[in-house]
Amino acid sequence: MASVSAPLPFEAYRGSEPYIFVSYSHKDGEVVYPLLNELHELGYRVWYDEGIPPSKDFRKVIANALVKSDCFLAFLTSQALESEWVMNEINMACDEKKPVVAIHLEKLTLPPELRLQLGRFHAIWKWLLSDGDYRRSLLKALLDTLRDCAATCDAASGSVRKAGDTMTVKLPEGVPLELVWCPPGTFWMGSPKSEVARYVDEVRRRVTLTKGFWIGRYPVTQRQWLAVMGDAPVDGFGFPGNVECPAEKVSWDDICENRGGFLARLNDLGLAGSDMFRLPTEAEWEYACRAGTNGPYNVGGASLDDLGWYRENSNSKTHPVGQKRANALGIHDMHGNVWEWCSDWKADCPEGSAIDPVGPDTGDSRISRGGSWFAGIRRCRSACRDCFDTDWRNDRLGFRLALNSGLGF
Repeated sequence: MASVSAPLPFEAYRGSEPYIFVSYSHKDGEVVYPLLNELHELGYRVWYDEGIPPSKDFRKVIANALVKSDCFLAFLTSQALESEWVMNEINMACDEKKPVVAIHLEKLTLPPELRLQLGRFHAIWKWLLSDGDYRRSLLKALLDTLRDCAATCDAASGSVRKAGDTMTVKLPEGVPLELVWCPPGTFWMGSPKSEVARYVDEVRRRVTLTKGFWIGRYPVTQRQWLAVMGDAPVDGFGFPGNVECPAEKVSWDDICENRGGFLARLNDLGLAGSDMFRLPTEAEWEYACRAGTNGPYNVGGASLDDLGWYRENSNSKTHPVGQKRANALGIHDMHGNVWEWCSDWKADCPEGSAIDPVGPDTGDSRISRGGSWFAGIRRCRSACRDCFDTDWRNDRLGFRLALNSGLGF
């Protein structure tokens, strides 16, 4: 790899929160800097030895940064192996018992002593992997390494996630996907028999979710759909013209089943590491919607006009996400705008309690929740259930993403 003068991707992290120390040969800057920038955009705090003031003792600054770091990331090339700086940094990282992730950017034969040093750590052979597989491997390695120190920007407050914590994932073209953390918990799913306008299938039961999860702050937008898929759905969007409106006219199959569907393409990007983006279960959807409430809507005392777009205020169309009031977790548009697909097959809910319910194994139609711009007040309540055939598309039907607990921590 030739020596180049490559622009620096971002300012190295200088704060006191957990961070990753990066070791590399400056001659590999053209290759390494884009990889550092990608890591930075995924939310990780990164220190690398650029921007050190000339008045400072270079060796002392690097040594102090390495000692204070929580993970050591080395980009290995033939030029890195020839670099006294890189070798000294690897030796010091091992002496300091830092967790190490070694990324092989090209085919290499490591010296025996270096093989012995690095043999017990994570190794990623990037030169053998696709971009998506490399990203998944790296995020999994960092997840395993940083599980206890939470070295991401979204975890700046500490290693324990709090309800409503947020994380932003960058889709192609830099399009942001905002996620909100829902911790494990127990809630009343369904509606009490005293709730006005309830349907009989809204059986009230105590549900416990034993694992936390991330859920989209908003329904997936047209901009996000286009960033992942490259084109509109097969029947087009029902309301094109504003890409911040929800993606609609998308079937459950378009999202989940068909080869090359949205989730398959999104997960091929490797943005979730070893985890996979998915649709929420019906229980997860209602838990996230309610955010601790038990009434018909997810903000106590609020009217539907405050919370969502429905038949009486929508002017017969969808609207850009995030314009209406959020619930206590900071999640928007769970009442109205578009129905949202869930992963469950439709079935009657049994009475009693349930732990991590996922619905039946088979069925005729899939659950959707939340109501739409076309729906009346009754069908936009937190407990209201609907369902559609998996190949059904219309301009009232969209979706919201969910993700397991791993990414970022």
